[in-house]
Amino acid sequence: MAEIALFKTPCVADDTGGLFQWRFLPSGGPGGRGREVPWGRTLDLERGDFLFVDYGVLLDGKCVLRVPLPPWQVGQASVRRIPTAGGAVSWRVAFRLDLDRLRDELRSLRTEAPAAQGEFDLYLRGGVLRYLRRPCAPADVRRRFFLHVAPEAGRVLPWAKRRRGLDNLDFEFGEHGALLDGACVAMVTLPDYRLARVYTGQFDPDAGAETWRVELAADAAAAGR
Repeated sequence: MAEIALFKTPCVADDTGGLFQWRFLPSGGPGGRGREVPWGRTLDLERGDFLFVDYGVLLDGKCVLRVPLPPWQVGQASVRRIPTAGGAVSWRVAFRLDLDRLRDELRSLRTEAPAAQGEFDLYLRGGVLRYLRRPCAPADVRRRFFLHVAPEAGRVLPWAKRRRGLDNLDFEFGEHGALLDGACVAMVTLPDYRLARVYTGQFDPDAGAETWRVELAADAAAAGR
């Protein structure tokens, strides 16, 4: 059975307590654009909660977790730890496993003109926003990406989001992308409603400011459906 392995050193018993959770998404998205897949649920598995002893071992100051993958093609994987019941998440890691799909996208983008340009080139096609930077280094993707989308009709948003009129899809690069062949490429599936505008870029929490920002207007968003 295929699995993912997580390694921590140094590691002590306190690092192994609490609840661990996984989330796996299939390659190509969760079955519907914009659909959220809750933590601990996938398309055919009901629970993803586990204890360290279920999949892990602590030996000589080192911890290893070996989490089995579901029996379908996984596109994205996330694992997180909640030390105490009802408490905050202490750490979370997310990464893509469908690297061949990202490589195919990287090749296809060579012949396309970007819809917008910032620190990354932005491409919008088929309801998927693609980010590309070449050349690229790990330092270029350490900062969190913000991604805010404004629908044409505000009523499609949940009540809590209607006042701002924006859907917040912020992400860490590893959730949607990877560093491949000297380039950074990411793919984010946008919500399945008509878009008025898309705002995206990166944010530096230490400086409390955006490091770059681009806006895609309605015509570009519509052309990308």
